[in-house]
Amino acid sequence: MYNFTRVTTDNEANAAHAGLLANVFEKPVLFTPAFIKWQYADNPAGQIVGYNAMAGDVMAAHYVTQPFYAVLEGRKSKGLLSLNTATHADHRGKGLFTRLADKTYEAAAAEGYEFVIGVANQNSVHGFTKKLGFQLAGQLHAKVGFGHPPAINSNVNAQYERIWDAQMLNWRLANPSNNYLSAGGKMVSFYSKTHIPFIKSHLVSIDKSIVNKEFGSTVFNPLTLYIGIDAGIKFTGSTFFNIPLRFRPAPLYLIFKDLTGKGQVLDFDNIRFRLIDFDAY
Repeated sequence: MYNFTRVTTDNEANAAHAGLLANVFEKPVLFTPAFIKWQYADNPAGQIVGYNAMAGDVMAAHYVTQPFYAVLEGRKSKGLLSLNTATHADHRGKGLFTRLADKTYEAAAAEGYEFVIGVANQNSVHGFTKKLGFQLAGQLHAKVGFGHPPAINSNVNAQYERIWDAQMLNWRLANPSNNYLSAGGKMVSFYSKTHIPFIKSHLVSIDKSIVNKEFGSTVFNPLTLYIGIDAGIKFTGSTFFNIPLRFRPAPLYLIFKDLTGKGQVLDFDNIRFRLIDFDAY
């Protein structure tokens, strides 16, 4: 018998969530109480929305979504990023994730959230699409090349694009488990180190007017990793090329769930989704 409780963000809860996630994913360096506080409580768009499954005093399973704002079909909308999910080894195979997700989306819809978006791998995409009713929007591009990715065509207005202002950007780049570097003039590009030697990841190129903090300049790693989809970027003739599937740890799929009941879906060829928009780096 499980008790389902709404996720809270006090210090004790943050430590408990960090402990479960660190144990399940074997990443104690990443999943610290400070990292969870940053993800769950410090977000200017609002605190996390999610549920825990408790077996007595044991946290059997955990799922959360993270609030943010986006432009969807030309209108500012409040959505959720599907974020952390973990099930204790002793409680797997009992459908807990599906029950937690259903409760999370029901609560989110009641609170005025309009959609959930996320990135799933080969192992999880089936569960999201077949059990939870997500749209499989498409497989994110994964490319590597020299220098910056090609510039965005500012005349292209995407159907979907996350909104980044100075406050949200400062919070996103305050990740206590990562350090970010920048380069550029009018458009500032942000980068992160990767686990691959000589390759840095490109998070976003963004107008300098909303960058109000100083970041170190990028001088490391000649190659650049690009993951995402952008209707305003043309890679033809650039130095960037597709990474063959056999060299990728796993394909990444963009998934989307409408919470309004209006049947909204994404047009994968007309959206803007970048590394800064999810939690890979």
